[in-house]
Amino acid sequence: MKRKMLFGILLGVGIFVMVAIQCYTQQPPQQPGAPSGRPAGFAEQMMIMQALPLDSSWDYLCFELDTSDEQLIKARNAYKEAWKLRKENILSKMEDARGDANALRELKSSADKIKASLDTKIKTVLTPEQMTKFTTWEKENRERRGRMPGAQPGAQQR
Repeated sequence: MKRKMLFGILLGVGIFVMVAIQCYTQQPPQQPGAPSGRPAGFAEQMMIMQALPLDSSWDYLCFELDTSDEQLIKARNAYKEAWKLRKENILSKMEDARGDANALRELKSSADKIKASLDTKIKTVLTPEQMTKFTTWEKENRERRGRMPGAQPGAQQR
């Protein structure tokens, strides 16, 4: 009787462990149109963020362009405004827009407008030579991101 009870307990624990492993290792169902291992709308969200690469462009402007202190102060104000607009108009609405193609297009349009406004302000701050270097860097950076694994073909083209 003890052996049968022990065998039943061990069999029950074994089945429980197997089911637990099965549930733990099983992949959740993917949403239609989502790239492998990424949530739906991930590529669109990345495209929106890449349309407005404030972090990397600020880094380049500060450390690679040999900008003066006066230029940095003026540029900082332009970037600060763009940062605030991105936070209010894009980042705060990104989660709600997931999977909604129209909302994502609107966010991309917002990002493009913020970028255009920032570019206009930066043109008044940088010298023509610095501006040429800056736009060349931006173009190369955009092309480099377009070649990243998982990037959508044509996503970086305007």
